[in-house]
Amino acid sequence: MRKKNIYLAYNISIETSLFLIGFNEVKSRTDICYFLIVDHNLKTLHHLNTFPSENPYCEIKPDSAIISWRKSITYKIDFINKIISVYKEEILPEVDYSLSLNYVLSIICYQNSILPIHGACLKNKNNKCIVIIGHSSIGKSTLTAKLLDNNWSFISEEMTALDIINSKIIPYGGGVYVRLKNLDIIKTSNEVGNDFKLFVSDVEKHCIWKKNWMCSYDNNEINAIIFLANSKTMSFNKLNFTEALYLLTQNIYAPTTINKSLATHFLKPITKICSKTNCYLYSFEKYPSTSFLNNYVF
Repeated sequence: MRKKNIYLAYNISIETSLFLIGFNEVKSRTDICYFLIVDHNLKTLHHLNTFPSENPYCEIKPDSAIISWRKSITYKIDFINKIISVYKEEILPEVDYSLSLNYVLSIICYQNSILPIHGACLKNKNNKCIVIIGHSSIGKSTLTAKLLDNNWSFISEEMTALDIINSKIIPYGGGVYVRLKNLDIIKTSNEVGNDFKLFVSDVEKHCIWKKNWMCSYDNNEINAIIFLANSKTMSFNKLNFTEALYLLTQNIYAPTTINKSLATHFLKPITKICSKTNCYLYSFEKYPSTSFLNNYVF
């Protein structure tokens, strides 16, 4: 693959669900990180109004509206003027590409001062919502999957948008498939029909959605934010305002094109969220456990 500045993107209208979607700069295969979406409002190709006439390049499956690229269509985005210039290039045509709304949603959040966080959001049986935040490979997806196995409801994964409405912290979920990273449940695509490949730093990851897992489409208030961290001893401690403010600032989810202004741009919502929500630090050595979350009353 030739190295050049490329952005993967597509466009969907918001009233009928329209978002401007953009991916990080792509310079090599190892720079490309693929995610998956499920958006039940997005069923047909005609919603994707920025595609050239060669629609066979992409496909949206009618059962779950997963966008799959048979060949790569690349888009370069002018974020300042919100103009999309389209050009086409085939990259690794033997790979089926699956993309998500995550990066695009983060741009929409940036434009509307809604805070995009690198984390998952779930709701327990008592309708209490939590956000699980942490750096890549810390265990967010693994913990999310374990909580779903314990009858929690799925709101979002990988990217959660937090808004302040009537003094309440409300999460927006993009219906994103959980990226299961724990090796004991990873299977090959030949073994599982509803299984999708992810290429992250040349490591093949797989995603699968279990039939017994539940989704929540209600905009419940966030009751707690939990930051994950590695430590030799397991602990679960409440954070003060300053600690929470620092950690939340470090976990903003956005493309590199706007990273420089993130802390200043989101200072107001971050401050409000940290002052209104209980924030905790959950430390563990290798893998996060669900036992304390199932019994904890937030």
